[in-house]
Amino acid sequence: MFLKCRIRKKDGKEHRTWSVVESRRFSDGKVAHRHVLYLGEINDSQREAWQRSIRVFDEDSGQSRQLALFPADRLPPDGADAVQVDLGRLRLERPRQWGACWLTDELWRTLHLDDFFAARLPLSREGTDWETILRILTIYRLLSPGSEWRLHRHWFSTTALPDLLGVDERAAQDDTLYRCLDLLLPHKEELFGHLRQRWSDLFEAKFEVLLYDLTSTCFECAVPADEDDPRRFGYSRDKRGDCVQVVVALVVTPDGLPLAYEMLPGNTADKTTLRDMLATIRRRYGQAERIEAHLFVAFLAYCLSITLRQQLRPLAPGLMPRVVLEKLAGLQLLDVIIPTTDSRELLLRRRTEPDHDIALLLDRLGRTLPAQPPPRIGLASKAV
Repeated sequence: MFLKCRIRKKDGKEHRTWSVVESRRFSDGKVAHRHVLYLGEINDSQREAWQRSIRVFDEDSGQSRQLALFPADRLPPDGADAVQVDLGRLRLERPRQWGACWLTDELWRTLHLDDFFAARLPLSREGTDWETILRILTIYRLLSPGSEWRLHRHWFSTTALPDLLGVDERAAQDDTLYRCLDLLLPHKEELFGHLRQRWSDLFEAKFEVLLYDLTSTCFECAVPADEDDPRRFGYSRDKRGDCVQVVVALVVTPDGLPLAYEMLPGNTADKTTLRDMLATIRRRYGQAERIEAHLFVAFLAYCLSITLRQQLRPLAPGLMPRVVLEKLAGLQLLDVIIPTTDSRELLLRRRTEPDHDIALLLDRLGRTLPAQPPPRIGLASKAV
């Protein structure tokens, strides 16, 4: 990758815009350039009337102010509130996944789950925002399912979720994640009612016909000694008769929109579940807690995936949510650090540019990428 300057003249004035560009060589030997990051205009004029200033957060003063940026080989006009940057020492740091996290967060907001859980999971005495913690758990379960320990130790730091949600690494502490799971189950019934309303508002879903199916999930562990633990040996749909399991019952509409789930002991016979589940369905639609809390989070992740699938259906019926999320995972957030001539550093957090197919898909979905975050300027130790 390299820094590319584009010079444009307009109304007798010369403007220079800068981009980080990647060279790609194809099989026929030809080389093409792909714009990775657009950095914007760096002033080329020395006349104050032609300055282009941007709002920069000054970490030294703790305030936001307007500054004009000039390359080191151009002098700013006398008296101008400007800073000179050394583009030759520009560096890129901390690439992290942005696109898939952003779209999944948008789906969370589309279902109004932020408002739903914010009203039911108030801040802790220490200021922990449980709705945000649950959102992190759900996004993780959809994009890269694994253990809470992996989320804490590795995955969270490789994503742009801290930037998107305005949190730091304390939000992904392992004890915080487990404590969040303990708060979820009392809100299960209300969640099902909320989802029914959202499915109706978003997709005009009908509930005259509901579909019911069973699946199972296994655990590679010893048989629990506690008789109330639902993990038991039973008929394994995963062909893992050597593992204990739980049975999961799921209720969906004919379009696949999930309405409810129940967790049953692993040794439950399929034919014995229907009568009780029918009674539950009539009650809701006619009018092992931590184990199930994991299912609660998985159910939320499934709801986000189905929401995306329903939005994709009229645009590209064969396009699966997983493919879209994998493509968007290629959009990264990077820290662009440009030293200044006064021994400070200008920090620009910039996302990579989507290719034509992704940009077209987002446009068809009615999704607009958010504005790039404002620059920050400070001492080198603070700008990282």
